[in-house]
Amino acid sequence: LSSVFDSPSTRPSKMENLFSSSRLNFVFYLYLCMLSIAKGVATVPDSIAESELSSPVSPVSSVLSLISRVTPSIASNFTLVEVPTHEKDYFRLSTIDDHTIKIEGNNGVSLASGYNYYLKNYLNSSISWTGDNLKGVEHIETMPPVHDQGIHKTRHLPWSYYINVCTHSYSMVWWDWTRWQREIDWMAMRGINMPLMLTGQEFIWVKTFEEFGLTLEDLDGFFPGPAFLAWQRMGNIKGWAGPLPVDWIHKQFVLGKKIFLRMRELGMKPVLPTFAGHVPERFHALFPQADIHRGSQWVDFEDPWSKVSFVEPTDPLYGRLTTSFISNLINHFGPNDHLYNGDQFNENPPSRLDGHYLREVSFKMMDAMKEADPEAVWILQGWMFHFQAYIWGEGQIEAYLAGVENDRMIILDLWSELHPVWKKTKKYFGKNYIWCELLNFGGQQGMGGSMRRLMADPFEAAETSSMVGIGLTMEGIMNNAVMFDLMLDQAWMKAPVPVKDWLYDYIAARYGARNKFTEKAWDVLESTVYNRFHGLDVPPMIQRPGFHERHPDYNYRELFTALRYLLKAAPEFGRVASYRHDVVDLTRQVLSDVFTDHAALLTISFRVGNSDVAIDAGHLMVGIISDMEKLLATNEFFLLGTWIRDAQSWATSETQMPFYQFNAKNQITRWGPRDGTLNDYAGKQWSGMVGDYYHQRWSHFVEYLEKQLTNGKPFDMGVFYASCSEIEHRWQQTEHEYPTEPNDEDPIEISQQFISKYKRFALQSSVLLDEFDDLEARSSSTRTLSAFSGIKKGSILHESLYFIFALFAYIFLS
Repeated sequence: LSSVFDSPSTRPSKMENLFSSSRLNFVFYLYLCMLSIAKGVATVPDSIAESELSSPVSPVSSVLSLISRVTPSIASNFTLVEVPTHEKDYFRLSTIDDHTIKIEGNNGVSLASGYNYYLKNYLNSSISWTGDNLKGVEHIETMPPVHDQGIHKTRHLPWSYYINVCTHSYSMVWWDWTRWQREIDWMAMRGINMPLMLTGQEFIWVKTFEEFGLTLEDLDGFFPGPAFLAWQRMGNIKGWAGPLPVDWIHKQFVLGKKIFLRMRELGMKPVLPTFAGHVPERFHALFPQADIHRGSQWVDFEDPWSKVSFVEPTDPLYGRLTTSFISNLINHFGPNDHLYNGDQFNENPPSRLDGHYLREVSFKMMDAMKEADPEAVWILQGWMFHFQAYIWGEGQIEAYLAGVENDRMIILDLWSELHPVWKKTKKYFGKNYIWCELLNFGGQQGMGGSMRRLMADPFEAAETSSMVGIGLTMEGIMNNAVMFDLMLDQAWMKAPVPVKDWLYDYIAARYGARNKFTEKAWDVLESTVYNRFHGLDVPPMIQRPGFHERHPDYNYRELFTALRYLLKAAPEFGRVASYRHDVVDLTRQVLSDVFTDHAALLTISFRVGNSDVAIDAGHLMVGIISDMEKLLATNEFFLLGTWIRDAQSWATSETQMPFYQFNAKNQITRWGPRDGTLNDYAGKQWSGMVGDYYHQRWSHFVEYLEKQLTNGKPFDMGVFYASCSEIEHRWQQTEHEYPTEPNDEDPIEISQQFISKYKRFALQSSVLLDEFDDLEARSSSTRTLSAFSGIKKGSILHESLYFIFALFAYIFLS
């Protein structure tokens, strides 16, 4: 049996695993042991694949069930009619009598979209990731009538795509069926008809690799822990935080099948995985004549966690593996819609860059897919064309895409709002593509984006290129819902509408009514934090402590005004979940920006020799962390405890609990086995993370800084990093229970207190930063701390490096 733990010191015996499980699990494991005796290996039994299929459900029945889950009190007031058509997707709303709303549509997604339209525009109601508002439904006596002509909406473009490969790990990895069912309901209501469905695929890989002579033991170093599966699926890493428990593989397959079937019941066309070339190390020994090579190192992951083996698509083994995988996929999941995602070179450079090779490898991959499924269409993430643009020039991209017929590929232009690759590649040389909104990395929570650009750019692209849809490809959800809802609404728009018109309708549905104060609050937000480019924006609070010089890239002090307006609406909306979330989120953003400003103030005051200001800024930063913890603990959407609880819910015994806890904690902190590029990449401003992990690190930094300044000694970054690393290691290994429910404190009252407290500090930091900037600009002895930390000031080496740095800066700016 595959062990649950990575460390031999914590590896439980097989019998300990067996007897700590339920009686049913004991029988299941006993069955596996019997198989291992018979075959000499442990395996996943075929009986898992024979889980019951639900009987076919019509789109009308499926959407009626959805309505009963979302708004049970008015479910009987809707009549649904499916009218199949080969034209564009549509829905139509009309009134039958005082109590009944009729929704017509050509499929389940269209019917659900019509239902959502009625909720939003006639009942001022909504459901979202971050809180529902169903006030308009609670005590309704008569359904508001649709006007005599009815409402008719047609889909602007064929596809609404959803989910980045990374989202499955950053946001969805611990979800059970209840949470997935809610998400699928939300997808249908928001018009999503092409979701990426990856859950449970490890079962298919096991079945496929068994056909080629591998055992589960051979896969222990291949599959990583659950929190890191996305990057193994893309060929970046292997084995880290694993091996993957057998029971996880089983339960995820059963869950994945339910997800897949529900999506199809509602009329969605799920995108399934395909073989992209990445195989376990054992293949080198089993197939010594095959063209298999080890890939490149991915970021800071060294052996044995990276350099994943890759079968060249030109080798016959590649086609055999593809046929086997897709055949197993169809056999175990059932009929599908012929859409497959596979990324051969995601953040992994090809072995060669000549046009002939690139054309051949894409042709061979598509050819192998067609062999297994003659109607296969390849859904390709176009991330590599931006991320490794130094490799993928226009010629390389054209050659790679030329290997596949135009009607056999759809490209996800993954970061269209900021880096639209379609503009740099002659519209992908005629290939169809989907304009995607990425917005965040690692599920970072910072508010941001450009509503104005997002309302305009997709329409411009649709008029001038081979764009066939819009998509959401955020790495993590549960943030910036307004930006993603704006994107999805465009599926049913013929042309752009004024941003303010759309926004006022949106917040009326989000909170329950039109309100002058919420509208004024969002006017400020739309012109500041939501009127900027938003990229990789990791706030200093969640970064490893150090000397941070970045300022907020907008006038964040205006958010105090937005927050005051928002709080004025508390008497009307104070009990609405989505409103309470937004109060906490906006206050969190304000505190985070005040912290960022003071981190810059600490850095520059330290550099110009003003120790008192540096120490005062440090103490204030630690105080902000404590206050943010107090705020976040009041809301269910900002709790570390739920993330860890959901991870550990997959454990089948007490001995598995540390395994799942480590996966959950490592992803949001050190992200891997060592200090490196990804440290804090997926950090979260959650209660528990802020008050424990980040507070420990920043308190230690400020204490060490004050000690060194008081004693007249230099700040040794190497010494500090070593001790900070000990804090991080200890935290991710320590078992500690964090609250899974919000406390009884009032977030509205807390937010009001923080406005008064921190507005003054925000203004003071602005004045001090300007003064120190002027002082530093005049000083000929300015030193760049981050470049020369650890080098003795005044030394020949220090002065030489400073001169070289200044020279390069002058040349660059010139």
